[in-house]
Amino acid sequence: ADTPDSYTALLDHFNGSTLGQVYGSVTYGASVNGLGSALQFSNGSWVLYPLSGWYQWSSDYSPAGKFGAIEMWIKRANNNTGNFLVINWNDTTSPPQAGYITQLGIDASGRLTFADWTSITNNPADTPFSPPHTTIPANTWVHISYTWSPTGTAVYVNGSLEATSTLNYYPALNSTVYVYLNPWGSNTLAAVDELRISTIGRASMMKCAN
Repeated sequence: ADTPDSYTALLDHFNGSTLGQVYGSVTYGASVNGLGSALQFSNGSWVLYPLSGWYQWSSDYSPAGKFGAIEMWIKRANNNTGNFLVINWNDTTSPPQAGYITQLGIDASGRLTFADWTSITNNPADTPFSPPHTTIPANTWVHISYTWSPTGTAVYVNGSLEATSTLNYYPALNSTVYVYLNPWGSNTLAAVDELRISTIGRASMMKCAN
């Protein structure tokens, strides 16, 4: 499994424990071959991490110097839909009204969805982003990567480029933000493994034993 490098903001292997704060009940079980164990969600459970911001957002869109990536293995719970990862300005035990700066989820067609909030003016999220087309199958391990940089944004599913934009869909980071998995008990995920959030954009590199 991967080890942290100087660009790693968060890396959780879920090998029998988590670096996050667990709400509800979770267990640990089989993961992708070679990756040890994975975190398994029970109904209504979720995990929260505080995350230190590595750049500061501005009121107007300013893509320079803003890099990052979110990578993870997910196992969709049956045909459930909704968000499976949220980054929010707020530390709260129920969904807040505002403060959402990154949302990754699964839509009613079973496809990956993503949304962000970058700036008050000239927000790139106001520009439609071509939707990924691959259906996320139920109860199957799938690798997701969302990466942003001044040259653009890219989304990968199982290492294949799904969607791209020349705009930088960077989340508007404060000094501390909060990452939610299966946010507030969304029940979108059955399991998760190898969550890595980075301070640089990364090409999709699926984490396998080989």
